[in-house]
Amino acid sequence: MKYYLTNLSKIFGISILFLIFFNACKEDDYIPIVNFNYYIDVNSVAYNSVKIPGNAVYLDAAGYKGVIIHCNYTNEYVAFERACPYHAETEGAVVNIDGGSTAKCPLCKSEFSLYDGSVLKGPSERPLKWYNTSLQGSILYVYN
Repeated sequence: MKYYLTNLSKIFGISILFLIFFNACKEDDYIPIVNFNYYIDVNSVAYNSVKIPGNAVYLDAAGYKGVIIHCNYTNEYVAFERACPYHAETEGAVVNIDGGSTAKCPLCKSEFSLYDGSVLKGPSERPLKWYNTSLQGSILYVYN
């Protein structure tokens, strides 16, 4: 009986370690985290077009592989990582603005909405990674 309890406790301990190990990987970790705090002036010549609802611009200096900023409505902005969530670490897997309010990966052909980052067409099952935005006057802050 003592032998049985000792083996059972070992199995239980190993099971707990496996659960801890596998649960340590979060679903949001599919794209490497790159901390940044970036801002643009939406009244500047370079970014003036993003003030029009439905338009989007690139920020190559922020994020893992860059950021797309999209204007959903007047003074309402969203920002997404450009790395394709289907294969984020593959070279060239960077989503591009594809006509207004959609983005497309040139490698896997996944398409995403720039209003909310949702998948419009697979193979990707994960949405675009979302970044925080805050508009203060004409300065738009993008950060994580």
